[in-house]
Amino acid sequence: GAEPGSGASSALLWVDSPDVVGALGRKIPHYSKYSYLLFDGDRNVGKGVWDPGDSPLVVRFAAVPVHSTLPAQNPDAGWESDRGREGEYE
Repeated sequence: GAEPGSGASSALLWVDSPDVVGALGRKIPHYSKYSYLLFDGDRNVGKGVWDPGDSPLVVRFAAVPVHSTLPAQNPDAGWESDRGREGEYE
């Protein structure tokens, strides 16, 4: 398998003819968001994403209400201007 974070992927190919492996190798990288692909020769005839079900690797977070407005704030609050202080921080 590929090392996590390496950018590499793993695949299992089951082919009737080794002649299609090159064509599939050029096409498969374009389908990276799918869990599985089905090809008839070099033509894609099916693709999809498997539902992880009750896998212990899945974490579901509780919904948190989102407020549509934020309280008004002064963007300069708590900050002093650096104008006129040339050399003070050297």
